[in-house]
Amino acid sequence: MANANLRPEASRLLADIHEIARMETNVLFWGPPGSGKTLLATRLRKLRTNLTGQKLWETFNIWRGSGLCPTNKLAVPFRAPHHTVSLAGMVGSISRAAVRPPAPPTAWPIRYGELSLAHGGILLLDEIDEFTRPVLEAVRMALLRGSVFLPLPKARRADTFEAYAGSGITAPAEFQLVATTNDLDRLKKYVSLELRDRFSVVLDIKPDSKADLKAGRGIIQQVIAEIDLSL
Repeated sequence: MANANLRPEASRLLADIHEIARMETNVLFWGPPGSGKTLLATRLRKLRTNLTGQKLWETFNIWRGSGLCPTNKLAVPFRAPHHTVSLAGMVGSISRAAVRPPAPPTAWPIRYGELSLAHGGILLLDEIDEFTRPVLEAVRMALLRGSVFLPLPKARRADTFEAYAGSGITAPAEFQLVATTNDLDRLKKYVSLELRDRFSVVLDIKPDSKADLKAGRGIIQQVIAEIDLSL
């Protein structure tokens, strides 16, 4: 039940946030620095329902293989890589096995990237226009395919594992994309139209005034407090 003390604008925004979390909608928050975009974006994880079935199994295996899941319990993944993340860090890679005799390529260790670590959950790109274009293109392709391809590294010798040339693995990468930006003009300049079109919802976040914050009537302030108190 909604708090009767919420301002109408806060009630509408809260309803939007709940619907975005329920539908796992790709969403872009935009507004000036300090407006509360990132605070709202991070609250989406709290509103997501727990993973079940095949998605839970896939996600658990990815996190266990990355050494990030020490127990059988797994919360909805939430990944927020810095805008300096490399392409390999975002997509993942297969590393050459340092063993003697060399292990076959199919046994080489997999380093899952942020796209797969976000599988079943949320990938937050804070200030999305700061990320490199190759990284953003990788995000777009993952959204399109629901997976990423990790090629086997090149052999040291031309005749080594020749039968595996062009091989690799396909790793799951289905996630809800959440992003923030301070400037829509900058977004249009640095983020492709194809990726921008993946956002079904764009929310204009205006900063709360000092007077409203002091009185506890800030719109963003009320929405965040309501989410935190309801869980």
